[in-house]
Amino acid sequence: MPFSVTWTKGFAVLASGDFALSGGVPWIQAGVHHFSAAGEHLGSWADAAQVEDWQARVVGTGGALHALPDGSLLYSNGAPHAVVRYELPSTGADGGEPAGRIVSEMPELLEAPGDAVLVKGVNEEGVSYTSFAPWYPQSHAVFGLGGGRVLNVIRRPREGDGIETVWQLFEPRSEGSGAETHALVAERIVDVSYRLWFLCDNGDILASRSDGFGVDTVVRLRLTVEP
Repeated sequence: MPFSVTWTKGFAVLASGDFALSGGVPWIQAGVHHFSAAGEHLGSWADAAQVEDWQARVVGTGGALHALPDGSLLYSNGAPHAVVRYELPSTGADGGEPAGRIVSEMPELLEAPGDAVLVKGVNEEGVSYTSFAPWYPQSHAVFGLGGGRVLNVIRRPREGDGIETVWQLFEPRSEGSGAETHALVAERIVDVSYRLWFLCDNGDILASRSDGFGVDTVVRLRLTVEP
């Protein structure tokens, strides 16, 4: 690969054999980066985080990705919250931005952290330091489900202590019903801080969770939609 994508928040293998990474690159003002199977950079798109410090932009840029069987790509921007579906040519992009349609956009749900992703201070010895706040609210996973449904999951700090996840289910709208292609039909807050990794063929989600001692457990989650 010609460069590294740092603080990577999404990875997806496209139907064409290409792949996409989402995250920050210091000299590229974009959040999604498209590569051929051999690692050639084919193009970048989607806005980078709006910040003043370039390090904050690298940390705060990007979000979850999921490749759909038809060759398109779902992108869930971390904050402000928005899910977009990009249609990519099956033989690879030409370096320009692909056509994107907004699945759902709720900027009021997640406040963009901006430069607050950087934590600057002075230690006990009087030495200045720069650290990061990786637990700011952000989209953690997005999956395309059967029937055109889209599942989006957000991780955010829970009031008091710990991390919680917000699960959102979207269903396709009827044509001509607005700029967004999907409507939010279900939402639930889960106290368990799952990390979602993979959508199985039967619709289960492969995930992991950590206990108070830092021990990880791998689990399969099944999504049940109640009427």
